[in-house]
Amino acid sequence: MPVRITIEGSSREWWKQARESVEAGTAPSALLPLLNGSEGEVTVESDTWRAIWAWAQAMQGWIERDGEEQLKAEVDEA
Repeated sequence: MPVRITIEGSSREWWKQARESVEAGTAPSALLPLLNGSEGEVTVESDTWRAIWAWAQAMQGWIERDGEEQLKAEVDEA
């Protein structure tokens, strides 16, 4: 099932690491338009979202509380 991912939180530490990951070429490719700021959201399949979530939450600065996660995911049921 498709999952829409948008930017949610603003943890400076997490975004610093995410930018470093983009520069190092280790960020998930499906997430690059969002991390580079060229898109406001990306849509991926649920298995890709699970991999992105694992990557994202493994970095320092990831916050997991309603409205404060660095990335927000919504299942696209359309």
